[in-house]
Amino acid sequence: MQGRLRAVWLLLALVGVFVAACTMPLPVDLPPENSLPSERPPGAGGEGSSAGTLQSLKNVSFNPAYYNRLQIRYLNLDTCGDNPSCINRLNSPLSPLIRYEFFFSDGSPVIGQNPVFNRPANNEPDSPFRRVIRVIVPTGYRANSIRSARDVLASQFRTEDTERVENNPILSPELTLPSDNLTRGQAWSENQQIAYLDLGRIPYSAASNRIGTSIVYFMRNRDSTDLPSRPLPIFDSVPGELLYSPVRQVFRAIAENQADSLNNDPSRQIRSQEELLAAVNQGIFRLENTQDAFNYPIHLQNGVSGLETYGLVLNSARDFQTLPADNFYVLWGIDQLNQPRQILRFRAEGNRLLDLNRTPLPTGPQAPSVFNFSRAELDSFRFLLVTIESEDVPEPTGSTLLQARYEFRDTTTLSVPFASTYQILQQGFFMLAAPSSSQSQHSSGLWFIQRTDNQLETQPLPQNLFPGLILSLPPRGWVYNGWVLVDRRNNRWLPTGRFRAINSLDDSNPHLENTQRAYAFPGEDFLRNAPPGLSFPLNLPSTGDMEVVVSLEPENHSLPRPYFGLYRSPILRNTTPLQNQPLSFTPVRFPELVLQLRPESP
Repeated sequence: MQGRLRAVWLLLALVGVFVAACTMPLPVDLPPENSLPSERPPGAGGEGSSAGTLQSLKNVSFNPAYYNRLQIRYLNLDTCGDNPSCINRLNSPLSPLIRYEFFFSDGSPVIGQNPVFNRPANNEPDSPFRRVIRVIVPTGYRANSIRSARDVLASQFRTEDTERVENNPILSPELTLPSDNLTRGQAWSENQQIAYLDLGRIPYSAASNRIGTSIVYFMRNRDSTDLPSRPLPIFDSVPGELLYSPVRQVFRAIAENQADSLNNDPSRQIRSQEELLAAVNQGIFRLENTQDAFNYPIHLQNGVSGLETYGLVLNSARDFQTLPADNFYVLWGIDQLNQPRQILRFRAEGNRLLDLNRTPLPTGPQAPSVFNFSRAELDSFRFLLVTIESEDVPEPTGSTLLQARYEFRDTTTLSVPFASTYQILQQGFFMLAAPSSSQSQHSSGLWFIQRTDNQLETQPLPQNLFPGLILSLPPRGWVYNGWVLVDRRNNRWLPTGRFRAINSLDDSNPHLENTQRAYAFPGEDFLRNAPPGLSFPLNLPSTGDMEVVVSLEPENHSLPRPYFGLYRSPILRNTTPLQNQPLSFTPVRFPELVLQLRPESP
């Protein structure tokens, strides 16, 4: 935190802002009413025939101000436009609306899905602030299938309150933003696409249901007109400080004596909250709380992209599987608009990371960086992902291997999101059997089943078979596969077929003699269509050196061998066909990647 604050101080010192007269109209006093209403269920209200309208910004501009004697810029978010009777203050009470964000059950964001904004009910005030609700969608959900809060509620998908509030004022369609470093987002509201300004997170206490506020001071003459020097407003905090909030409670500092010239203007040397409060203590000014709040985010000039650069360092890696030559790993950053950015393509061998030409990448806390970000780029990230890909693609194609929410820490650990599901599994069973064989060549087939009868010399009847595995549905983008190691010296494997459910056929049976006689479970008879270099029927116990594995592997890539081996057992020479054989769970060493972000320049 101290490092970030020092950086903010330096940036503020470098910001050059033309000093202009402050023309902000001071609002009429309102009764104090800053507490939030009691929390309502996610999505309740604000959608349908009684929904109110969303107030949009007519203009966005930068205004100068002071913080601790340094000139800064804040955003003036104008919802009034040319309406002279309009006052550009926040509605009271400060009640956040809802912003729905969409995630799969493994925590991965739905790439390309715009957030969904609800609307205030007729008896609710509009607000630029939105409480973020996660919507957990099933595997197979297509981005932007849901486009309204009503659709969210009708879907009955599980929702989670993040206890986070974002600053997302709506933009008029024709509005041009004054800086490329302001982020324009797209959202859905009542099936219509709207634009909004993404200004990041604001302080919010879920326990007390309150939005945090900071203070801004406007100095005025005794008769409430402008002072001769037309002083700039004074802010009490900047981004990076504990008490910073873009929501500003407005205080007037009224001069005790009327100033009619620059010579007797008491504001000329006041450039900080400390100096202003000292003048109040000396009886030069008195403070008035207007009880009004304004949305005044501080904007660091030019997004600090030329002033503050961070390098991405590969701190450490462990337990990565080696991929075939036509596959590689990709590190992605997912920004606040839910859009991916490809950061790094790499290969891996255990604890070693390599580039695509298999040259080792530098790793360790003191290693050189492999990628540079501006502070603005870094602040836009929300998630970091690692996927497995086979070509250069603009967005992840599925099979998220590692992920982490980026939370502005110096180090971020990316881990397997479904690792806890596979920490402990019950022992399974397999059986040597060839139900499709016309000659009862039962040593040539392998099925993930267990029989429940005692007739161990004859082929079991379908009603006497149960699944040999206890496995939940695989994670999104992943699938199970059975394998037989047929040549240990050359590390050659034969797949039995991919499957998602343990009580149905797998996705391919190219070696069956007759598919009509196959068991309705995952497995294979190795009877025909032998791959080059092998001859069928294959006698599985013949060498005593074969092995059976059940693996979890990426669904969008065909790999030549198991990826995450969950179950593993040898096929010994004395393995008897048509009998239940134990299939042992083998704890998986899942990979992990630790990234470090290091300042590269002041």
